[in-house]
Amino acid sequence: MNREMDLGPSDGYPNLCNSVGLSCETCVSDSAAHLASICKGLRGPMLTQLFVQIYTEPSCSRMSQLFAENYRQASTTEMPSPRHAAAEELPSEGLVFQARAAVA
Repeated sequence: MNREMDLGPSDGYPNLCNSVGLSCETCVSDSAAHLASICKGLRGPMLTQLFVQIYTEPSCSRMSQLFAENYRQASTTEMPSPRHAAAEELPSEGLVFQARAAVA
C-alpha cells in the first residue's frame, strides 16, 4: 500500500514531506536554485508571488524568507554579463543569412 495514502489529515505538511525524507530547507533551497537557473533577477513582490504559487500550503509560508535568500544567492551565481549573454543567445549573422536563403 502507498505510504502517502496511509497519512491522515493530521499528517499534512511538513509531516508528509518529512515522511519521504524531504526537509523544508532542502525543498525551498532546491526550488529557489531551480527558479534562479531559469529566471534571474526577480525582486520582492514577484518573488513572493511565485513562492505563494509554488507553496500553496499555509504551513510552508514560514520558509518564504529562506526561499528568497536562496533565490538571490543562486541568481547572482554564474550570471553572465548582458553583452556576453546576448552574444550567446543570438545566432551569427551568417547563420541568419543562410536560413533566409534556404527559405527563399
